[in-house]
Amino acid sequence: MSKRIYIFIKSDTLIKILNLIDGETGDYINDATVKIALFSSTALNPDAAAAENVDDSSIKIKITGHTLTTDDYIRIAGSLNYDGNYQITATETDYITIEVTYVAETFTGSELIYIAVRKGDNWPISLTHEGDDDDGYYDGVLPKSLKGLIEYGTANSQVYYLFVTITRTTYQKTLLLICRAIYPPE
Repeated sequence: MSKRIYIFIKSDTLIKILNLIDGETGDYINDATVKIALFSSTALNPDAAAAENVDDSSIKIKITGHTLTTDDYIRIAGSLNYDGNYQITATETDYITIEVTYVAETFTGSELIYIAVRKGDNWPISLTHEGDDDDGYYDGVLPKSLKGLIEYGTANSQVYYLFVTITRTTYQKTLLLICRAIYPPE
């Protein structure tokens, strides 16, 4: 019998992972740092242009017509050097700035930039191990300020991406889980 990993959000505030297991050994993971970041499934693409060095610790990325603002959180996927979560530190017409060590890279335009569903300072959301020492259960609390940002409905339910980052002493892995908000909040 195979083990399944379950993740659920209940009553707008509780998020839980059940049966977090190591895919290689099949053992439950009870000693990890687990963080979850929720993103809209709609992504932007950067222009086919080089990342611009701002000051060796920040870069500018060209995204024609973006509507992002300073302090928005994003996740970059598909780049050679910049995959990960970032907070936007500055914006201007057709450019965003993020804090990251500069490495020369020319974007192809096929990279994806996801926009975080976020309000308040609790981002990404940290989960802590709960329960027995051998069950792989983790709990966390979503900020109440997210209420109203997640669109619920059965006919036109919005798809969201949950990026779950699991860090242990020997590795760090990020899982992408796709979820659909179909139940109205309580």
